Amino acid sequence: MTDINQAASGGTRKQRLAVGISLFARDGQVIWKSGVHQNIAYLAMMLKRSDRVGPAHFLNGGDANTLPAGLELDGVDVPLVKPVDVTHDLDVVIEMGARLRVEWLRHVKVLGTKLETPEFNAREKRAEGYTGNLESSSYRWRGVCSPDVVCDLLMTFLCKILCCGARMIQRGRFLPCLDDDEFTQTTAATGLSSVRKISRFWGKHLIQVRPVRYAAALAGCLAACFALPAHAKYDVDIDAPRSIRKLLKAHLDIARFAKRDDISDDQFDFLVTATPQQVRDLAATAGYFSPVVRTDVRTRDGKRDVRVAVDPGKQTVVSTVDLTFKGPVETEDPNQETATRFAFSMKPGDPFTQSDWDDAKGAALRQLQSHRYLGAKIASSEARIDPRTQRATLAVAFDSGPTFTIGKVDVDGVRRYPEKIVTNVNPLSEGEIYDVRRITELQRQLQNTPYYASVAIDVGDDTSKPELTPVHVKVSEFPYNNIRGGVGFATDTGPHVQGSYTYLDTFGAAWPLTVSGRVDQIQQYGQVQLSMPPGEKGWTNSVLASYTNTNVSDTRIYSARVGVQRTRTGQFIDYAYSLMYYQDRLDQNGAGPTTSRALVPQWAWTRRNVDDPLFPRSGNLIHAEAGFAVKHVLADETFIRGYARGQQYLPIGKRDLFVFRAELGGVFTSGSSTGVPASLLFRAGGSNSVRGYGYQSIGNSVDGSVLPTKYLMTGTAEYQHWFNRDWGAATFFDIGTATDAWGERVFYPGVGVGARWRSPVGPINVDVAYGLRNHSVRPYLTLGIAF
Repeated sequence: MTDINQAASGGTRKQRLAVGISLFARDGQVIWKSGVHQNIAYLAMMLKRSDRVGPAHFLNGGDANTLPAGLELDGVDVPLVKPVDVTHDLDVVIEMGARLRVEWLRHVKVLGTKLETPEFNAREKRAEGYTGNLESSSYRWRGVCSPDVVCDLLMTFLCKILCCGARMIQRGRFLPCLDDDEFTQTTAATGLSSVRKISRFWGKHLIQVRPVRYAAALAGCLAACFALPAHAKYDVDIDAPRSIRKLLKAHLDIARFAKRDDISDDQFDFLVTATPQQVRDLAATAGYFSPVVRTDVRTRDGKRDVRVAVDPGKQTVVSTVDLTFKGPVETEDPNQETATRFAFSMKPGDPFTQSDWDDAKGAALRQLQSHRYLGAKIASSEARIDPRTQRATLAVAFDSGPTFTIGKVDVDGVRRYPEKIVTNVNPLSEGEIYDVRRITELQRQLQNTPYYASVAIDVGDDTSKPELTPVHVKVSEFPYNNIRGGVGFATDTGPHVQGSYTYLDTFGAAWPLTVSGRVDQIQQYGQVQLSMPPGEKGWTNSVLASYTNTNVSDTRIYSARVGVQRTRTGQFIDYAYSLMYYQDRLDQNGAGPTTSRALVPQWAWTRRNVDDPLFPRSGNLIHAEAGFAVKHVLADETFIRGYARGQQYLPIGKRDLFVFRAELGGVFTSGSSTGVPASLLFRAGGSNSVRGYGYQSIGNSVDGSVLPTKYLMTGTAEYQHWFNRDWGAATFFDIGTATDAWGERVFYPGVGVGARWRSPVGPINVDVAYGLRNHSVRPYLTLGIAF
């Protein structure tokens, strides 16, 4: 949230804060007539003048979208936003003109946002307007800015957040960052000529100033924070159970600022003093509501060591979960109610944490909204915590709202390419019941075309107009010319370079022309493809030509093909029909080169039925192909070719997983395999086949060359254990064979272990396998699902 940058001159470090100021935007709100808005206006203006403040926001605690007319706020130029829209963007929240939702304040408090609430007391009203009253919450170490929400000291929180050596707690003054002259100059610059002398920091009486002066004081404190000489860094040791140690290290101010070299002694003392309450707040989010906290500061060789010892006590567990529903879901779709209950992940006996509580409610609500009830909402939710028994009683009430149906699809952003493309790939029908999977299918269909860089879909969720709700599609188009390239590495093929060029408006009719190629250690590949725009139901026709040169296992294959194909890509199922002509040449050690050709009508089908397309835990993937050739019809041999591959995921508990993979292939012909193009035959071995053996090293061995064969079979059984969301380990057993005569088959088994990482770009697998037949150890590195 906070932007730290190096100043252009002098090398001083500056820190720009994002600040939110609460107010009401509500029609007929009488508080505006009393002059309180002056305080908010002056505070906002002073914050915007400070070079230590970045963006400022008015946090709307009301239900109107604009401020009342005729206010002094009109010229302040500070945006009015909903608090939830800037949850992760604020460093400071000042609760001025509106009490904000307690749940939201608790959330931003845990994120590290500092809170303050200057209250205004109507009994202190005077002729010149409201009197600012910094109530007890502003000068005690622990205050309350909204029910049950701990807030920070109005001025001392600045030294924690700015952390630029500001003279915040010096000479025992409440506003020591401004001496009398500085404070007078600051307020005079705003047109305020007099200021009440500030009492000492530990004064017991209230501090009263006019609202505009209070605002100037706060803003002036922001503007006057200049760096003091640097101080030595300190070390922090957090002695706590593993379950909360990581949380405390990440969010405790005393730990986050440990490597800073500009913390003053006063600021250090404040950080130490604030640590116990911060520990209690953070521990509560993890389900520990009665922690015992001890802090100890020692100095060794001039450097301070801070030890924070935490005994969290027993973690609160869920005792009961009560989910109730109202609305049509009770009678229209009981299966959706059941699915929503299942999606609520917290069960009796589970540890209670704030994040799990939020995630469970969010997952259940998304499930309810995913089918029929787009406007569903949580009517109420409550988590009752009993610190004495460490029990949590959870209750959530859902309101399904009415059933939504799909209406007209309107498109925005179409400039270069015909809007008919969107119409042709659109799988939705007007009047069908809303389902988020259908909306996702529309998005996937559009993204699968080469025309759109991004696709955003918004469905109206007005519960007063649920029938034929409009679907708004906004696309961002690619330019006509696109060039892509990349480099990479794989253990099977070594380093590689690949690239492509696409022109998307051939013949001025949005026909994509693509030229692509790839070069690695064993294969060189090039292809030219000209496609038509998608037709009805998303079918695409194309013509292509390609050439591949493969040199592996002392066998070189030169393969050229040309043909036409018709394809359709869906959310779950892909289809492809093609007519391809193959011309291959095979070179081997023991004999001269052989050539073969075939004209092959082919069919291919792929189905994806998994819970997550990138990181699947359950479901399966299936791919099948079939084709044939007839001798003397541009073919040297009559044959039928079939190939199938499948992968099944079986979850075991919450962390473990079984993965099974099988592969079958066969070329059925009365003659030998020499009359079949080599690129249509099979070999095994490698990271996505049988680990423990070289890439395509299992086949028909002749004089040192491994020739492709007519039959293929491989299988894998793998067990994965995940230590956390991102990291896991695996152990596996692979077996397979490739042969020209099934009766002479020899199976090649392999075993191994590996590491699994769910990286931002997809699953990364690192394996070490041992081939039981060739007694060799091989490492493997793969990216993506092996399918």
